[in-house]
Formats: sequence, structure tokens, C-alpha cells
Amino acid sequence: DVLSLGNIYIPGQYPDIDIERGGSIDGEIDAMQLVLSIMVPDLFAEGGTYVIPGDGRIGDEIDIVEYRNMLYIVRDRVQDMIDRGLNLDQILAENPTFDYDTEYGGHRGGPSNEEFVTAIYQGLVQE
Repeated sequence: DVLSLGNIYIPGQYPDIDIERGGSIDGEIDAMQLVLSIMVPDLFAEGGTYVIPGDGRIGDEIDIVEYRNMLYIVRDRVQDMIDRGLNLDQILAENPTFDYDTEYGGHRGGPSNEEFVTAIYQGLVQE
């Protein structure tokens, strides 16, 4: 009942999406969905599985759900801004991660909110 996730999940940090090597926000979301499908074996079942991140504290199902939800929400915010015709500088000025920066912002290491949003933006405009 333990999953070792390496650096695909580090609590308290935005993911480091490597766009140049094919990484994407959707790949991060898919990875979290796969982790959840392994952790929770059946609908409404309590898995009890722990996750070992590449760095930081051991986590559980709720940590992965909250992280996955953050990925979805920020991606959708950035996509909406792109659809409205905003460029990267305008999107950064809107700060689509504002309500997650305290938890995941670069103050604990990892990408800053600007780096995270830039990676999302670059991946979405390449599609």
C-alpha cells in the first residue's frame, strides 16, 4: 500500500513541467489520475495507500486529489485566458494561481508561479 512517485509529485511545490522534452500540464494531470486509480481500488473504497514523493512528506489520497484538482483548475484558467485572446504577459498579470501560491509557490523550492504558468501557457499554445 505504498507508491513511490519520485519527482512527479512533490508536496508544496508546483510541478516542474519540461516542455522542451515533451512534458505538459495534461501529462501531469494524467499521471495524477493514474496514481488515484491505483490508490483507490473501487468506487467509494478507502484505499489507505501512501505516496512517497521525490522530496518532502509522505502523502495520501487527499493530497493527490488536491494536487490534481489544482492542476485542472489552473490549466482551465490559463486556457480560458488564451481563448479570450490574452498573451503570456497579460495572463501572468492576472495571476491564475493566486489562491494556490501560498501552498505551492516557489518559496519552498521548485518552480515559481510565473514559471508554472509559463510552462502551462507554452504547452497549451503548442497544441
